[in-house]
Amino acid sequence: MKNNETENEPSQGQESLANLEKALIHFVESFESSAERWEKNVYPFIKSFESA
Repeated sequence: MKNNETENEPSQGQESLANLEKALIHFVESFESSAERWEKNVYPFIKSFESA
């Protein structure tokens, strides 16, 4: 039984790393789209009030 547990540990670790990688990729994509929205919509709106 101990051999099976030891053999499964690396694959569980690899699966955890794969899940972490997917989560980080999703976070970066979401963050980038939010930053683009800010740059295109919000920032120019704020700048228009500063110059007025």
